[in-house]
Amino acid sequence: MTIALVIVVSAGVSANVVYRRHQAATSLTSTSTAACNAANAEARQMTGPFTFGSERVDVLGDSYSVGTTLSDPQDEAWDILLARREHWNLTVRGIGRTGFVNGGYCGNQSFPLRVRQVVADHPQMVIVEGGLNDAGQSGIGAAARAVLAKIPATIRVVVIGPTDAPGRSGADKKTIDRELAAAAGSRYVSPLQWQLQFGPDGIHMTAAGNRVLADHLSTAFAALPSAAGG
Repeated sequence: MTIALVIVVSAGVSANVVYRRHQAATSLTSTSTAACNAANAEARQMTGPFTFGSERVDVLGDSYSVGTTLSDPQDEAWDILLARREHWNLTVRGIGRTGFVNGGYCGNQSFPLRVRQVVADHPQMVIVEGGLNDAGQSGIGAAARAVLAKIPATIRVVVIGPTDAPGRSGADKKTIDRELAAAAGSRYVSPLQWQLQFGPDGIHMTAAGNRVLADHLSTAFAALPSAAGG
């Protein structure tokens, strides 16, 4: 199991099959010291900042934000692509297998517990991305509201919900989408209807899927309230 996780961090494309086997053998709420260390190492490699402009943007997210299974996350992940397009100064505060409720492999890294680190970066905008790892768990909407309550009203916030990843049930995805939409209101973006390409694990997008997601998000962001607290 430990070998599988090391490959996820270091081997890029070949990680798809290994990650799929790992996911099949592990529940979404299990913890593991080896997996915790690997997820944190992956997160550190993807923190940045990545400077494409002057607007300071932080992403609080899960494995999508750190480009798990991509061969070159710092070039292929959706948040990097979007930052390059929008001319952001991007900091990524993402950790794989975490969520609004899910504490991840370490057990204590849910979004409400990590949002203060994001605020300490003094961003002008915060993107909160996640939800798929909260499948089957309760309290998602309340956790999302707790995250939003800890972000000052002077900071623009956008919440991005679950994709239509085939590795999660339709019922779970709809429940997560509905609870996040209710919590975030006009600040919410739902990718659930977007046609994205996924890798063999049924959870993570391919490089092409990340490009399409970035394209959709660029359009969606333009239609959202531009002011903080909107």
